[in-house]
Amino acid sequence: MAAFTTTLQRHKDEVAGDLCDMLLTFTDFLAFKEMFLDYRGEKEGRALDLNSGLVVTSLCKSSSVPASQNNLQP
Repeated sequence: MAAFTTTLQRHKDEVAGDLCDMLLTFTDFLAFKEMFLDYRGEKEGRALDLNSGLVVTSLCKSSSVPASQNNLQP
């Protein structure tokens, strides 16, 4: 198994990222179990959805639209 892991890590750029991650988790059962449960949760619609709680705010103060027009405070 060590030879497989070493070979996989050497050729990591030749293998798709998700596939490489999955193959590397075979050496660590807990990592594999967590990955599998996350995948199953996504397929069943139980995945953690952060879209409703995330807000993107520009840190740049210069804007072509005045703050009074976009309901932002200066």
